[in-house]
Amino acid sequence: MRAFEQTDTLVIGKNLDVLLTRYISFQSDTPFETLRYNPGVDMINCEVYDNLGALDSKLNGGEITVRTRRKIGANQKLTLKFKILVRVTWQRLGDLYILTWSAVNLFEVKLSDPTFFQISGFAKIKGDRARNPRIFTASKNLSAKFKDHMVGGRGIIIAVSKIREPKFRISLLLDFNNRGESSIIRNLKLATPQSDVSKSSRVITLRGFRTNPKTTTDEQGNTILNFEEEDVPPGSSVFEVVSEVSLKPNPVGFDLTDLGKMSNLKAAISRSEKGAYFTTSVKGAFELNHPIVQKYAKAAMKKETVFEAHRLLFELANRQLTYQISEGRRSSTWALESGVGDCSEFSYLLVALHRAAGIPSRVVEGNIVDKEGLVGHGWVEFLSPSKGWIECDPTWGLVLGTSPLHIRYVNHQSGDSPAYIAFEGNNQIDIDWKFRLDE
Repeated sequence: MRAFEQTDTLVIGKNLDVLLTRYISFQSDTPFETLRYNPGVDMINCEVYDNLGALDSKLNGGEITVRTRRKIGANQKLTLKFKILVRVTWQRLGDLYILTWSAVNLFEVKLSDPTFFQISGFAKIKGDRARNPRIFTASKNLSAKFKDHMVGGRGIIIAVSKIREPKFRISLLLDFNNRGESSIIRNLKLATPQSDVSKSSRVITLRGFRTNPKTTTDEQGNTILNFEEEDVPPGSSVFEVVSEVSLKPNPVGFDLTDLGKMSNLKAAISRSEKGAYFTTSVKGAFELNHPIVQKYAKAAMKKETVFEAHRLLFELANRQLTYQISEGRRSSTWALESGVGDCSEFSYLLVALHRAAGIPSRVVEGNIVDKEGLVGHGWVEFLSPSKGWIECDPTWGLVLGTSPLHIRYVNHQSGDSPAYIAFEGNNQIDIDWKFRLDE
C-alpha cells in the first residue's frame, strides 16, 4: 500500500483544541477493501470520508483501519479525507500559547476564534481584516530544514492568545562578587531586550540598584541602561532587571517579492549608519574569501531581487551544516570545512555569504524560550533596500522573520561576543549573570 499526494490543514479551536484535516491518496498493487493507516500524530478520535460521505473506520492505538465503500482495483487511486482531533501539548509563555508543527505537506492553518495569531516559518500569511481568521499558506518556492534540536520538534511555530497584545516577562539576574574593599563602580552599562517588528520591550522593574539609569541606544541599535555610579559592597550582591515583552497584534508577514532589488543595495548601504561596515570580512568570524562562499556569492549577485539572493545563500547555510554544539565561536571557514556547528557557526556562515554578495548582514544575539526557561541563541539580520533590517534564523530554518520565542538583546557587526554588561572602576568584581522567565 502506497500513500501519496498528502495535504494538511489545521484548525485551532477556541479551547486550543487542534483539528487536522488531511487529504491523502492510496494505491496498491493488489485489490483491497480495507486499509490501515498511521497518520503519525497522537489521535483523540478520527473520521474518514470518501467523495460520497463517511466510511466505516476504527481507531486502534496510533493506527486507523478503514473499510472502503467498494473493492478498489489494483493500481487504482483512492483519495480519502481524514478529520483527526489531535492531542497536542501547548507551551505557555505568559499570555501566549506556542505549538510547533511539522511543515511537511502543510497547506494552511486557521484559527476559529482569533484574537492574537502569529506563525513563524517559511510561510506566507494572509488575512481578511473584516472577517478573520488569518491563514498561513506554505510557500512552494522556499526550502529550509528545521533542525532536530529545535524547541518543540521540527516545523513551523504557531503562537495564539486570547489577549490582543500578549505579554510575558524576563529577568536579568546579576550576581556581583566583590573581592576587594572598594564598593564603587562607574559607568555600569546593561543591555536590555530590544523591540523589533514583532515585539516591543520595556524595563518595568529594577531591584538592588541605588541610582536610576539613563536609557540610550548605541550605534548598532542596542538599548542600554547607563548607571553613572553604583554601590557594590564587598561580598555577593544580587541585582535584577525585569523587562516586559509585548507581542504586536498583527502577524509578521513579508511579500516575498518585495525586499527590493540587488541594484538598489548601494543606496540602502549609504542610508544605513555604518552600512558599508556590514559588508566587510572579519578574520575569525565572517571570512569572505573561501571558494564556496565566493561561488555562491557570485551566483547570488546575478539575482534580480534581494529575496532571491538571500534565499540562495540561506539554503546553503541552512543545509550545509549539521547541528553540533561547538566550543567557543568558530569562523565561517571552519564551519564550511567541518560541516558542523551550533547557532554561532550557522549565523557566521550566513553573514559571510551575505556580505560576500554585497548584502549588509550582522549577527543578533539573545535568548530562546525553552521548556527549561531561557537559553542563549544567535541569529542573523540582513539589509533590504525596501524593508530595512530583516531577521532570519539559519539554525532553525526560519527564512524570513523569527518567532515569539526569540528574545533579542544585542546586535553586533564584528563577530565578537557582545557585551551584555560593562563597567569601570573596580577590577576585583566578578559577575555571574543568568536570564529567568517570569511566570
